[in-house]
This record gives sequence, structure tokens and C-alpha cells, in this order.
Amino acid sequence: MQRIEQILKERANRKYRADWPFDAYYLKTERCDKLLDEIQKKIKSHHCIQEARKQYISACITAFEVYFKDRLFSVLKILGSERLIEHIKLKFDIQELKKILENKISLEEFIVSYFNFQDLDQINKAFSIAFGIDFFEELKNKTFKIPKSRLPPFKIHKKF
Repeated sequence: MQRIEQILKERANRKYRADWPFDAYYLKTERCDKLLDEIQKKIKSHHCIQEARKQYISACITAFEVYFKDRLFSVLKILGSERLIEHIKLKFDIQELKKILENKISLEEFIVSYFNFQDLDQINKAFSIAFGIDFFEELKNKTFKIPKSRLPPFKIHKKF
């Protein structure tokens, strides 16, 4: 039941994010950056600023995780989930099956919930299976151009 509750919570959360994974990521990191700037301007306590910086890093990492989770979800909606289905072994009891059917949980939602997006190896595994390539290895050989207006807003702080 825990996985089903997690899926339903993630579904609800997805409603409050931007439609495109990169936009959701960008908006989250932009807000984090602005908040940290405000804290550093207005708060004098060194300990509070240090804690704010730690929270900033944590929030940016969370944005990164959510980006890959949402990206995999959208990839599966487009490409289908057949490749990943073969690699996932889940068992359900009747109560869980009833809840799955009642909530119309999709295969894509189950697949995304199966992977841990805090683990780069899991991210690589999920996308590698979905695309049929070594995902991170392929990214090494690609060049990406992001317009300056859409660059992540991270700033390097002098006294981090």
C-alpha cells in the first residue's frame, strides 16, 4: 500500500508543477536562488546563513530529482513503457489491486515510483532501459544549447 500512497501523492504534486520538466526545475531553482539571496542580504547571523545555504543545496538537489522523475514520466508517456516493464517485478494483494483500479494508476506512474531518483545509477538505469542505450554515456558525447534566459539561476557564492 505504501507504493500506491506514494504514487497518489506524486500525482497530486505533479499538478502544481510546470508542465515541462525543465520549466519546473528552472522555476524551483530560481526561487531557491532568490530566497538565498534575500536571506544573505537581510540576516546577519552567520549560523542562519550557513543553514540557509545547506537548505539551498538540498532544495536544488530535490529539484534535480523531480526533474528526472518528471522527465522519465513524460518519456514513458511518449515512447511507451514496454522496455521497462520487463525489468520491474512487483506483487500486489487484492486490496492493493482494488486501490490501483479505483485510482486508475497508470503503468508509467508505477514505473516511475520504482526508481530512486536520489541515486544517479538508478537514474541512468531507468533512462538507459527506456531508450535502449547507456544514457549517461550518450550524454557525454552530446552538446546542449540552452538559451541564456533559461540557464539555471545558480550563483557561486564566495563564502560557501
